[in-house]
Formats: sequence, C-alpha cells, structure tokens
Amino acid sequence: MKRFAAVLLVPAIAIFMSCRSQTSTDVQRNQVTVRQNADRAEIKVEEVDRSEIQIALEGAEVPLLEELPADVPIFKNATVISTKIDDEQLMVAFQTSSPPKAVIRFYEKELAANDWQIIDRARVPQGAFFMADKADKRSVSVAIGELDKAGALITLTLDAPQK
Repeated sequence: MKRFAAVLLVPAIAIFMSCRSQTSTDVQRNQVTVRQNADRAEIKVEEVDRSEIQIALEGAEVPLLEELPADVPIFKNATVISTKIDDEQLMVAFQTSSPPKAVIRFYEKELAANDWQIIDRARVPQGAFFMADKADKRSVSVAIGELDKAGALITLTLDAPQK
C-alpha cells in the first residue's frame, strides 16, 4: 500500500516542480511537499501511517535522520540524498565522489571499530553489500554501488528505533 501511494504521488510531484513550495494531499490523505530553491528541489512524502520519505534533486541535500544511531559510521564527504523512516525501518542514501573501493574499505574498518560484527558480505565489481549485527540485537545493512563511474552510492538500512 505504501509503495502504491508513493507511485500515485509521482505525477503530483511533476506538476508542482515549477513552484517554490507546494503541498498536495491525495485521496488517501498522503501528503507530498515539493520545495524548490533556484536549481535545487526537495521532495517530502508523508504517508497516513506516519512513514516519511525525503528525496533531494539537483545537488540539494536532505537532513540526516536524527534517529540514526551515533555508532553507525557515516562516510566522510558523503551527501545525504534521500531518507525514509517508518514503523519498521529507517534508510539513508548518500552519494560521494569517492570510488566504491574506498567506501568499502571505510565500512569494513569503521563497522568493526564501532563494535559491529559483519555477519554477511557480498562483493561485485561495482560495489559491495554488508550485513552487520551488534550485541544489543541491532542490525545494519550497507549497500555500496558505483555511481556513474564518478563516485559511489551508499545506502544504510536499520531497524526503526523502538518508541
């Protein structure tokens, strides 16, 4: 249902791209807000179930989620390009101009330095995937992929914090 609602909101996004800030509500009471400043745009989708998605376009940056634990390493010089949080998980996507190999080395080293135990890993020519656990039963997945031969895309996914 969530994905279906988000798909329905995409046409609304296209309509409002010429506006500085516009909010639209669909028939299911999901809201989409588009904010535009010069050549940058931010899209925020708030669904009825209180899940939230933010996406940045054309060099804009989305704020880092406050719910992201401090012991989850963040690659230096990475820009947040999207976030998603709902009752089950939180996800943050970053982009960096650094090559995937440098990002992979960083996460191998920094996950261990922050007491995360890598329990699964897969490598492909364009990147890697890590799954890591902590003694307190938390887990994080890290997906690293090549970004147009000029950098890397990093996606962190964690269980949502308990309220």
